[in-house]
Amino acid sequence: MVAALAVSEAALGVIYAARGAGYVLDDWFTLGNARAAGIWATPGHVIFVNRPGAGLLYCLVFGVFGGHPLAGLTLLTALSASTAALVFLVCRRFLAWQPSLAVAVVWAWLPNHTSLEFWQSCVPLAAATVLTLAGTLVVARSDVARRQQLLAAALFTVASLTYEAVFPIALLVLVGAPWLAGRAWSARRDLAAAALLVPAAAYLVLFRSTQKTISHVGPVAQVVPGHFGWGIVPAGPGARVLVVMATVGLAVCVARLVLPTFRATTGVGERMVAIGGVVVVAGTVPFTFYPYAPLGAGDRFTLVSSIGGAVAWVGLGIVLWRWRAVVIVGGAVLAVMSLTARVQRVDRWTTAAGDSARIARAIQRRFPVASTQRIVLGPSPVQQGDVAAFLDQSNVNGLLRYLYRSDVPGGIAYARADFERFPPTQRVDVWQLSRLHADVDLSTDHQGTPRSHLP
Repeated sequence: MVAALAVSEAALGVIYAARGAGYVLDDWFTLGNARAAGIWATPGHVIFVNRPGAGLLYCLVFGVFGGHPLAGLTLLTALSASTAALVFLVCRRFLAWQPSLAVAVVWAWLPNHTSLEFWQSCVPLAAATVLTLAGTLVVARSDVARRQQLLAAALFTVASLTYEAVFPIALLVLVGAPWLAGRAWSARRDLAAAALLVPAAAYLVLFRSTQKTISHVGPVAQVVPGHFGWGIVPAGPGARVLVVMATVGLAVCVARLVLPTFRATTGVGERMVAIGGVVVVAGTVPFTFYPYAPLGAGDRFTLVSSIGGAVAWVGLGIVLWRWRAVVIVGGAVLAVMSLTARVQRVDRWTTAAGDSARIARAIQRRFPVASTQRIVLGPSPVQQGDVAAFLDQSNVNGLLRYLYRSDVPGGIAYARADFERFPPTQRVDVWQLSRLHADVDLSTDHQGTPRSHLP
C-alpha cells in the first residue's frame, strides 16, 4: 500500500513534468540571489535566520539545482510521495488498514494543496510536513520510551525551524498522540513531553518570520470552504451545496460525541471527524493573520490542515456507511468534481510556468545586455486562480538578477496608466506573452495592498 501511494504521487509528478516544469513567482527571487551572489546567498539572510531549515533547502533547490526546474520538481514529488505514505502509516497506528488507506488516498486526490506539489518555493513547507508526520509516527504509541520522545521532539524541532506553521500541530501530537493510542493520561508526563519543544518555541519567538506588514485577521471563514467546498471542487453552485452538506455532517458528528444521550452509539467515524477538525484548526491557526485564500499560491496554507480535511471526509463516509449506495454515489461525484478542479489547477500552474519562461526569453531578446534603465513589465500582472508567472516587484527583480547576474532596475506595473508612464523601449507587455486569463482586479497586490505606481 505504501508503494502504491508513492507510485501514484510519482505519476502526478510525471504529469507535471510532461506539461512543463518551471519557475514562477518567488522562485525567481531565490534564483536571482543564487546566480548573482552564490549558493549560500540563495535564501537571503532573513530566511536563514528565521527558517534555517528552509534556508538550506533553498540553497539546494535554487542554488545547486538552479536553472534545472525538473530537479526541484523531482524533490517535490518525492516529498509528496513520502507524505502520502506517512499519512497512511500514521493512521495505521490508530485505525484498520481500510480507513487508513482511504485517508491517504483522499488526501492525495483532493486538490487543495497543489502548490506543495508544483511550486518549488514550497519545498520547505512540504519538507516540514514530512518531518512532522515522521515525528508523529515515532510517538503515536501507548508505550512511548524516552528516546522515542526525544527523537520525535528533534524531528518536530527541525520541522518547526524549517517552516514554523507546523509547530502547533507538533505540540499537540507530542502530548496527545500517545494518549489517543491508549496511554493513561498524566498531566506531569505530558508537561514534561511538551517541555521538549521549549527550545524550538523560544527560537520562534526570538526570530519570528511572520510578515510584520500583515496586522489584520485574515478571512478565516474561508477555511471551511477551502477544505469542504471550492477548495476541493470547482467554485460554483456545486461547491456551495457541498460545503453546506459537509458542515451539517460535521456538526452532527461533533454533537453526537458531545451529547451524553448519543455518545454511547458513536464510533470511529465520529471520532475521525472530530480529530480531523482539530487538525484543520491547528493547521490554520498559524495563518490567522494572513490573507487566507486557499487557492493557487494560497493553498500552501493547507500544508497540515489538508490532512485533517481528508481524515474528516473519511470519517463522514464511515458514519454514513449504513447507506452504502448513497456514500458510493456521493463519493464518485465528489471524486469527479475534485478531479475537474485538479485538472484546472494543474493547467494554471504549468501555464504560469510557461508564461514565466516566455517572458524571460522576451526580456533577453529585447535587452541582450543589462539595461541601465528600468525594465517594466505590465500593464499589470496576469493572475488566474491565485496563480501568476510574476506578481510583485521581488519576483521581477529576482528574474533580472538571474538573467544578468547583477542588480538591474525593474518592476511590474499594476495599472495601465503606470505602465504607460514609461517609454516603449523600457516596457515588456506580459499580456501579449501570457496564456493565463486574468480573473481578478490586479490594481492590488497579492496581499490586498492597493498599488497605484511602481516603487
